[in-house]
Amino acid sequence: MVLKEILDSLPVSIYRVDCIGQITYVNEVMRKQLGLPLDDIIGKTAYDFHPDELAKKYQSDDIKVIESKEVFVTVEEHWRESENKMTYVEVIKQPLFDDSGECIGIQGLYSDVTGIREQLIDAEHRAKTDPLTNLPNRKAIDIQLNHYFEKSLRNNFCFGLAFLDLDDFKKINDVNGHIAGDEVLVELSKRLLHLTRGNDWVGRYAGDEFVIIFENMSDRKTFTEWYQRAKLTLSKPVKLKSTGNEILVNLSIGVCLCPQSHLKSVDSLLNEADKMMYKAKADSNQTFYLSGY
Repeated sequence: MVLKEILDSLPVSIYRVDCIGQITYVNEVMRKQLGLPLDDIIGKTAYDFHPDELAKKYQSDDIKVIESKEVFVTVEEHWRESENKMTYVEVIKQPLFDDSGECIGIQGLYSDVTGIREQLIDAEHRAKTDPLTNLPNRKAIDIQLNHYFEKSLRNNFCFGLAFLDLDDFKKINDVNGHIAGDEVLVELSKRLLHLTRGNDWVGRYAGDEFVIIFENMSDRKTFTEWYQRAKLTLSKPVKLKSTGNEILVNLSIGVCLCPQSHLKSVDSLLNEADKMMYKAKADSNQTFYLSGY
């Protein structure tokens, strides 16, 4: 009786079935979820409570546990219509044995882990997102670049990496204040997002540096065509909400196309794009420099 009270008090659904799939026990949480008296549950199978396809899956998982005599753990996704949201349920199934060591069925535990899953998803998002601009941050950029670089080595996949650095950003901060500087960065991030093509990828690398990864960019002509369209948008004055002033901004851009035979790693790709960007910054007559074909 004490064990039953303990199991009934747990915030998880617990059930037991025998080797032919008939329910031999449910705790109070599971009974309430099924919405039936205990007598209408014991002796029934999954097919009495679930659609055939789902019941078949549940019984298949049960059989695997019985045959392997090993614990089964998974996380299932369930759409909760009443809340219009996806929920996540951790399922643990373990074999039950009699005194002689013979498997006589399984015990299953269902735990709602939606809150934990949402926290993990949120933490992962925050770990890869710049809090000011809401763009992917350096960590996310590095992950994406590694993916693209490996793809270029395997399949000769072409892409371009552009480093964009805001000229005289320190002066903007010194003259107008750091709030104004943040406004400029946020506005530029919006413009860059608007300018990217379908599968292109934009992120904030650090400080006043942005990165664009151009998918399927194979030559100088393709980038030049993009730049001719983009420079009109990027060169527009930024209207500051904090002061009411307008600021003219300029970006120095370094571009590296990949693959190239001398690029042996993501670091070499980043260094090449960075080098091109500093060449552009040093040349008052040239807004961008490009390494590639």
